[in-house]
Amino acid sequence: MVNKKYTGEETLTPFGESRRKFIANTTLMIWAFYNPINNDAHAEADARADDWAFLKRNENYPSTTISWEDIERKYIPLGKPTELVKGSKEFVEKAKGVEGILKEEINVRGFDTNGRYQLALEINKFAVPDDIAYSQSVLHYAQKAMEFMQNHPQLKDFQIPSIDWTVLREGDDYKKNPYGKGLIGRAYYEVLRINYVNTKHILQRFMIGESRLYIRSETFFDCVKTGKNWYVFLTTSTPAGIIISPYSETMHILTGNTTCQYAEQAGEDEAITASEIISEVVAHKLAEEGSGKFNLPNGGMLVKESLKILPTKDGRYRYIPQGLELEKNYGVDGILKMYMDNPAKFMKEIKSIK
Repeated sequence: MVNKKYTGEETLTPFGESRRKFIANTTLMIWAFYNPINNDAHAEADARADDWAFLKRNENYPSTTISWEDIERKYIPLGKPTELVKGSKEFVEKAKGVEGILKEEINVRGFDTNGRYQLALEINKFAVPDDIAYSQSVLHYAQKAMEFMQNHPQLKDFQIPSIDWTVLREGDDYKKNPYGKGLIGRAYYEVLRINYVNTKHILQRFMIGESRLYIRSETFFDCVKTGKNWYVFLTTSTPAGIIISPYSETMHILTGNTTCQYAEQAGEDEAITASEIISEVVAHKLAEEGSGKFNLPNGGMLVKESLKILPTKDGRYRYIPQGLELEKNYGVDGILKMYMDNPAKFMKEIKSIK
């Protein structure tokens, strides 16, 4: 994905990069990585009124140019705007990314180059709804996957969350309360609003924006909020991702509070890595079993393919092979209990496997 300055102009790729991070040190964003499996383009025409329509679609998402203002007008708000805390990791990363834009704007507007400028950053998310045939088929599958988990004998000792899976439709607005929902759509935009003011000359101020499109599933988990402190965005765009995501996002919710506590103890990066291991390993095992139970066409093959494309050589997925080995020894219920009881012990076990 290519982000072209603050106009919102983008070259879209068929799938998103994998990232998970804390926002303003309070919100854990959990994003799945899946490379789409190629399908015949003509299959889209045959996808109507089909429970497995999402398996048959053409995955090529067209490149487009759209301003961030039009994104805010056209698409569906997801949650309240998040003002980034100055000095936080997120703020520093974003500020560094817009340095060139800010210098250009100052020059273009004729503002003081030696002014004392203050920066404020705010993130908003906007979802793109999909064709109802695909959205409904994903809804059908997500509901079946949730029921399968809630009745699974190896998960009987865990409180599997009930997700209110909901198809996004044009005109919806989930700015106020998306929590507890699994929102189903094609993709979502992240819009970064950039406010810059010269405190020596307050009339020298401007607000601009930039955007990025993400085609992937993710869980937003608020480490501070009580009650239902999460919501899910489930993309309809990638068959392999759809097969895994209802399971992996549910695991992220189930283990979310444990992950937040572990982050305070071991740091964000270690907690993210641990969370990805437990969620992906359990999700792939459940998806493989569920695909057979549901008679999902080519389901087993897609599950295997989705596992192969995880970037396990480095980064947060590097211990997935060890996680699969640990599952062989302890089972799904065993590794889940180990993580929930003591994520540090879980990671020690993982790292002991060569």
